[in-house]
Amino acid sequence: MLAERGDWAHAAQAFISAWEYRPTRAEPLFRLAAGYRAANHHHMARTFAELAVALPVPDDRLFVERWIYEWGAQFELSVALWWAGEHERSRALAQALAARTDISPDYRAALEHNLAVP
Repeated sequence: MLAERGDWAHAAQAFISAWEYRPTRAEPLFRLAAGYRAANHHHMARTFAELAVALPVPDDRLFVERWIYEWGAQFELSVALWWAGEHERSRALAQALAARTDISPDYRAALEHNLAVP
């Protein structure tokens, strides 16, 4: 809610606290990556996305957003890598994601747009 209200400083702290409380969860890392990407802090976004990508789906039963573990964190990483200057790695990851059939239409549209960039 803090992020949606535009209070990124407090939202980022809340996401970090959530990750500290449950470091096996990628959801707060994904949100940090997306927020830092939106704020044009691409190296920070890359750092949090890489941490999220490394985590397996946890055994937790509540509020696990499987799509983040399956492809969402990889999407954030592909975007952050592009803006951080790692174009080849970004494009390879985006192409692998584009081959998946389970990506939501909004994210698929963003992937296709990103892959169309020379």
